[in-house]
Amino acid sequence: MAVSDQLDSVIQRALGDVFEAHLPALRAEIARRVTEQLGPAAPVSNHTGIPEITTAVQAIQSATTQTDVLTALLNGSTRFAGRAALFVVRSGNAIGWQARGLDEQVLKALHLNTDQGTIGRVTRHSVTVIAPTREFDPGFASAMGIPGEQECLAVPLIVKDRVAALMYADAGANGGTMNPAALELLVRSTALWLEVLTTRKATAAAAATSSGTTETMSAAEKVVEAVSPASSTPAPQMVAEAPASAAPPVEAPSNPPAPAAEPAPQDQEIHNKARRFAKLLVDEIKLYNQEKVTQGKQNKNLYDALRDDIDKSRATYEKRYSTTPAAAGDYFNKELIRILADNDASLLGSNYPG
Repeated sequence: MAVSDQLDSVIQRALGDVFEAHLPALRAEIARRVTEQLGPAAPVSNHTGIPEITTAVQAIQSATTQTDVLTALLNGSTRFAGRAALFVVRSGNAIGWQARGLDEQVLKALHLNTDQGTIGRVTRHSVTVIAPTREFDPGFASAMGIPGEQECLAVPLIVKDRVAALMYADAGANGGTMNPAALELLVRSTALWLEVLTTRKATAAAAATSSGTTETMSAAEKVVEAVSPASSTPAPQMVAEAPASAAPPVEAPSNPPAPAAEPAPQDQEIHNKARRFAKLLVDEIKLYNQEKVTQGKQNKNLYDALRDDIDKSRATYEKRYSTTPAAAGDYFNKELIRILADNDASLLGSNYPG
């Protein structure tokens, strides 16, 4: 190995170690800054409960890729709103990405104008707005079947002084509730954590680069790139593939799942859907059972600790995909090992059926 290569390797490892050592402090700083920015003007209502907010923020800060962070944001929003959707802001449009409590397929077909209505106010002035849904966007309200007079919340997700995305939320259709302060806190926590991940990635890239090539995309552009639909590649596929390409620097897994054979081109879409669905099911298990997950890892009996949740989610997955070409992908098992067991199947315990 050349001296320059050895030096690059040493620098890369050193920078990575320094960054990892400072992650706890960064998490604490994010919590402090979010609380400071929200201030007393936006108190969290008593019925919400600080533990629920803490759990949601912890899930966001446990994610290690941009798409996982945004998914954790949406999952957490369901604690404080009846419905929520995330739009990526790109080229003068707010493009539907994912939703909770709304028709996601309809959402992904929406390209809303960022020059008018509530969306225009949010993107131009980087402010949170509460207004009737018809002012958010008349086409959105009609497409989703939401009464135009229903109150909604629109929160900008600001990364490096640019609105990279925005969240829509409302109380739902059946007399539900919405907590604007909690939702704004989650969005701001998400934005700050995305900046941390972007800095982390840029640090590693700079250390590994010996050709002098520099990173030209801004942090906000990277967020958009990570989740935006492209003309040749639909957003769902990008969401499914992102976690595998941006894994954190951890030790080699002791028992990783074997790679699957490449699906036939005509079956690719069903495989993508199955992979996304499996990931969503396992993310929910992790989100709502964090203490059990931690204890299960320590005791190497994750399956015993979460048997009911795992078995129910597996049954749900198999009901939908066991008779499709995606059955050969074994995605539920793979996501369970990847997300819950950190790619170490032994942590699931000897009773895990596989």
